[in-house]
Parts: sequence; C-alpha cells; structure tokens
Amino acid sequence: MEAANLSVSITGNASGLLAAVSTANAALAGLAGTANAALAGIQDKTVKVTAIDNTAAGVASARAAINSLSDKTVTVTVQYQTVGSPPKTFAQGTASAPGGLALVNDERGIRDPRELIYHDGQYMMYQGRDVIVPLAKGDRVYTAAQTKAIMEALGIPSYARGLKNERFQMERDNFKSLTKSSNVPIDEQIAWWQDAVERFSYDYEVVKECNEEIFSLTRKLADNINDLSGVYIEERTHFNDWETYGDNALAAFERVKENNRKFLDDGFITYSEYVENVKKAGEDLYEGRIEQSEDWLEQQRKYNGMSTEEYIAGLERMADYTKEYFANGIIDYREYAEGLQEINNDIFKARGEQAKELQKQNAADYKHWESDAANWKKMRDTYGDWDDYGDSHIQFYERCIERVKEFYEAGKIDWQQYMDDTFDYQLKLYKAQEGALDEAMENALKDKRDYIADLKDRFRTQEDALKRSWDEDDRSADMADIRKQIGIYSHAVTNKGREKYEELQARLKQLQREEEIAELEAEHNRIIERLEKELAAAETNKRGLLTSLNSYGMSTNQLVGGIVADVQNMRGFLSDMFAKLINAVESSARANSYTDNSSKTYYNVGSGAKAALDALAASIGRSFIYKY
Repeated sequence: MEAANLSVSITGNASGLLAAVSTANAALAGLAGTANAALAGIQDKTVKVTAIDNTAAGVASARAAINSLSDKTVTVTVQYQTVGSPPKTFAQGTASAPGGLALVNDERGIRDPRELIYHDGQYMMYQGRDVIVPLAKGDRVYTAAQTKAIMEALGIPSYARGLKNERFQMERDNFKSLTKSSNVPIDEQIAWWQDAVERFSYDYEVVKECNEEIFSLTRKLADNINDLSGVYIEERTHFNDWETYGDNALAAFERVKENNRKFLDDGFITYSEYVENVKKAGEDLYEGRIEQSEDWLEQQRKYNGMSTEEYIAGLERMADYTKEYFANGIIDYREYAEGLQEINNDIFKARGEQAKELQKQNAADYKHWESDAANWKKMRDTYGDWDDYGDSHIQFYERCIERVKEFYEAGKIDWQQYMDDTFDYQLKLYKAQEGALDEAMENALKDKRDYIADLKDRFRTQEDALKRSWDEDDRSADMADIRKQIGIYSHAVTNKGREKYEELQARLKQLQREEEIAELEAEHNRIIERLEKELAAAETNKRGLLTSLNSYGMSTNQLVGGIVADVQNMRGFLSDMFAKLINAVESSARANSYTDNSSKTYYNVGSGAKAALDALAASIGRSFIYKY
C-alpha cells in the first residue's frame, strides 16, 4: 500500500504533540475494544444505544499540547502504511459481514452517513465519515437510511446530527408558518428558538440556524424597543405628562442606555450602534422638550397674555434643563453649546423687547400722572376751592417736584427730562411762593452755576491734560532727537541743510498743536458763554420781578422774610400779603386817579408796572381793566 505524508506547521515543542497523539490513539483502541465487548453482550436483546467518547481526553490533551507550542516553528511528518487488503465498504449495508477491517459511514451524497452496526446482540454506531473499524464475522451493517428509521422508531433523535434533521425542519416550518399567520411577539419567537437550541443541541447545523434566528430576532427586538422608546419619549415630551406616568426624562434616558448596554454586552449590536441609539434617544428627549417649551411659551404669549418677564423666566428654565441634560450625558457638548446659545439669544432679544415695553409703559405712566396733576390744578383753580381740600399751589408744586424725582429714581424718566421738569416746577413753585422767589430762584440757579463751574473745571482739566501730554511728547521727541543728532553729528562734516529741515518740522508741529488747542478752547468758550447767558437771563428776570415789587411800596425783604417764616402755614397768608401789596399800589397811584359816569375808578399806571400788577392780581383772584 501507499505511504502518505502529513505536514503541519506548529509553534513549540513537538514532543508534547507526539505524546498527545499517542494518547489519542490509545483511547481510540480502547474505544474499539469496548465496542466489540458491547456487541457481544446485546445479542438477541432490545437495548438503548449509548456511545461513550473515550477519545475526549486524548483529543483534549492533544489540543492542550498544540496550544502550548509558542516558542518555535517545527514540521511534524506522520507516515502511515496500509498492509494487506483495503477495508471493505458497506455503504449499501450487509446482513452478514465477512469479518476484518471495514469502512463504514461512507455513503456519498447525504449529510448524515452514520451506519448502525449489529454485533452479538448489541447495536453500535461510529461518529464521523469514512470510519475504519474491525467487524466480526456475521455482523450486520445497516444503511444510513435504515439507521435513521431505526433510531426514530426507538425515539432517539441523536442520529440526526446535520442539516437534514427532519423533526427540526418540520417544527421550524410549522413555527414559521405560525409567525406569518398570527402576531407572535418577538420575545416569544426568541424563546421558541432558544428552546429549539436546547432540544436539538446535539445538531450543530440546527444550533447554528437557531442562533442565527435568535440573533436576527434580538436585533429586531432591539430596533423595536428603541423605536417604542422613541415614540414614548416623543409623546411624553410633546404632552409634558411625565408625572402622569410616574416617570421623568432622566429615568427614560437611563432605561434606553441600560437596554442598549445589554444588547451591546450580549453582542447583538455594535458599540457604534450603541452610541448612535443612545445619542438619538438623548437628542429626541432634548429637542422634543425644547419644541414643547417653545410651543407653550408662544401659546401663553399669544393667547394668555404672558408678560415678557414671565417669558424670560420660561427661557431661563429652558437654559437650566439644557445644563441638566448635558450634565447627565443626555446631550453632547455641541448640542449643549448650540442650544444654550440659541436660548441666550432669545433671552437677549426678549430683554430688548422688555426694555422697549418698559420705556413705553414708563412714558405712558409719566404722561398719565402729568395729565392727572394738570387736571387737579385746573379744577382747583376753576372752583377756587384749594382751601376746601386742604391744599395750595405751594403744596401742589412741591408734590410735583417730589413726584418727578420718584419717577427719575425709579428709572421711568431720563436725567434730561428730570432736570427740565424739576426746573419748570421749581419756577412755578417760586412764583406760587411769591415773596420766597429769591430763595427759590437761587436754589434753582445754584445747580446751573455748579454745573457751569464743574464744566469749566472739567474743560480746564482736559486742556491742562492735553497741554501736559504735548509737553511730555515734546520732551520725549526732543530727547530722542538729541540722541539722534548726537549719533548723526558724531560722524557729520556739515549740517546746514539738516538744521533747516528740522527747524521747519518743529515749527509745523508747534503750529498744528497751537491750532488744535485753540479749537478746543474756542469750543469750550462757546459752551460756557451760552450757559452764562442763560444764567444771566434768569437772574435778570428775578431782579425785574423784585424791582417791580419794591417800586410799589412793599419791602421785598419783609415779604420774603414773612413768607419764609410762615412757610409751614401758608394757607390764606399769601392772599393777604398780595392784597396788601395791591392796596399799596392803589394808594400810590390814587393821586392821579379819576372816575367816569359808570362809577368806576381809574388809576394812571405806568407801562412798566402793568405786568407786575397782572401777575400779582392773578395770584389772588383779582383783575384790572386798563383804559388806553
């Protein structure tokens, strides 16, 4: 017979492998002896066939030896030689074997070629294809088909290792038909295939198919669970009814993470799929809540009169849960930064709108107060009932001044309006106080003087600072120039042209600076001149009124002193004082008086006194008729 060579590349010590092979051969020999003894013991008996694999230890030893080879690469050559006649084959079966070595399990064209052997009242079967075994004379060998029929009749399914497991195929086809004709939940389908793995664990091909189905269904289950989670998250965020379901967004997100982590750990999804699923759940949670918040805020502003302040508070709550979602890993940094920026932009825009609304409301409040105040004064003047209400012009204007101050301190009017209106009411108060005009005017003008003085000081300070800066620049430039000239003249022969150029440059610089400071001083002088003219005009008006009072026999000092002394109790006092003043004027003019037929008395009054008389008479409800 021919000799054959088997070459394998192994890393490690070959002696261990040879020892393992020897152990395996010994185990196989023992298995053959055990088989012959078993066949002799079951002749003419009904038995349950059990095959014991005594080669496991030898194979395991060989595997361990091979795994231990890690130091070097060797080549193992195994030579074998067949002596004598080749073994007989029994693919077609035989009722009586001639005895000797035989080749069994050699039928071609089928997936499970195992053949049942009957020997001396016992049945035996060898695993694998093309197995050489010793047969006794008279042993019976059944074909693969006969073997399958016998094993099925005995209720032993282990004969059918391979894809042609007819029982499995039948159950599988029936179950698949069930899943197509009825709604079998995926978890129940997975359970069926897992049970099939247990029942057909002996069949590698069946187990392989079952595991493929389990994997596919589990993937489908993972997708379904994530889809359902997405729908659930979308509904809860849309209706914002987490509490109704005893749930919250963070808990829902953790469940999604936990489910996908289990799928990842079990090998049903990849890490990238895990990251994608978790990220999508987080984005759906955040974007859904943002959308729900925006819709709610818009609804409240449009239909329920939500104020801008309440709207800003809502945006700030959105910013808070954006930070919370980022801190809990629901959204990544990019979405966190973009979301927070968009919310802050909305807050900034809302605050701008709020400022405009506040400005508009403040203007309306102030105008409303001015209208109320003017109407109050007009009514009291019309009915002449100031005393009946315990009020007076002086108290009225004092309240106006205080109220204007309150509006300013509350930020409802600006500085210019505060100053203009305060000044106007102070002038009116001064006029109402009559004799206290000098004091009121002085108080009103003091602010103007102080402002002018302060402005002069500030202008002077600016001018001085500018001059000082120029002086410093000049000194720095001169020093730099001197240093430069030193460097130049240390090697120069003539410098006439250079001196002329530098002289012109210095003159131009001086002229430019003189022009600049002259323009600044002129601007400052124009402002000071305008303010001083305003002050002079105000003081002229004050002196004119005081002069008019003095020219008709009333002591201004006495009038002012009396009013100031009784400023706490002014009601009725001013009327009496001005009545006395009018009487004094009438006395001084009576010498040049005359009457007409209407029994009216006329006084010769100079044109200079007319304005004073009108002002004074109006203050006490009197009037004069002038005849020209």
